[in-house]
Amino acid sequence: MPGVVWCELSNCELEYPDPSPVLGPLGITFESDQITAYFGRHHRHFMLYEGDALEGPGKIAAQALGFIQELVNDRVVVRWGAWGSRTFPARRSHGILRRLWRLTTPWVREAVWSGRTVA
Repeated sequence: MPGVVWCELSNCELEYPDPSPVLGPLGITFESDQITAYFGRHHRHFMLYEGDALEGPGKIAAQALGFIQELVNDRVVVRWGAWGSRTFPARRSHGILRRLWRLTTPWVREAVWSGRTVA
């Protein structure tokens, strides 16, 4: 990511310089078969599968980088509650089903990287 100076925590671990006010720090770990993005108590894996032997490492790195760019630019929503967390693309418009879901699950929280909660 141009212009971003990551902090190197170890040989295979980096940390984004500015933590999210709601989600916490963003850390990236590199293993032989996957890249994992940790954002606060949440994470997402980018795994190398058996069929990806030739293009796998570059493909996974591109997927992880794309996700990280989307995350820190508020284009990914992180949703979490008592039973885990997940991510999904941020959308500008909210349908009636989404509003109804939010009314029936008040214990679930959603936020984007900047800390803005999703209305």
